[in-house]
Amino acid sequence: YASLDCLTLCAVGLTDHSEGLTRLAELQCLRKLYLNLNALTSVDFFVAEMPGLSDLSVCGNRVQQIDGIRQLPGLKWLNIGQNPDIQFSSSLAFRSVQTLLMGGNPVADVERSE
Repeated sequence: YASLDCLTLCAVGLTDHSEGLTRLAELQCLRKLYLNLNALTSVDFFVAEMPGLSDLSVCGNRVQQIDGIRQLPGLKWLNIGQNPDIQFSSSLAFRSVQTLLMGGNPVADVERSE
């Protein structure tokens, strides 16, 4: 699977403690990762090791923190919708993201970053 560039693991019961999630970083060619409709509460524990990701979707999980996404310089497309407990740090900036999907999340007092 070394040359795999797109992986979809939607609605398969993944949690933060699922065996193999941290091994995703071994897929050095991976550019698109879709982890929708699981039970993840964080993406920080594995995305830091995946600087080549351009697309990431964690829609419909229980994600609370996404601060680790700052370590993805090539991220262009991000779907964090349907994560009602998500917290946004005021220092979180999506500098490289061109498309951000946030539907179904509570949004209040979001500061604009220049």
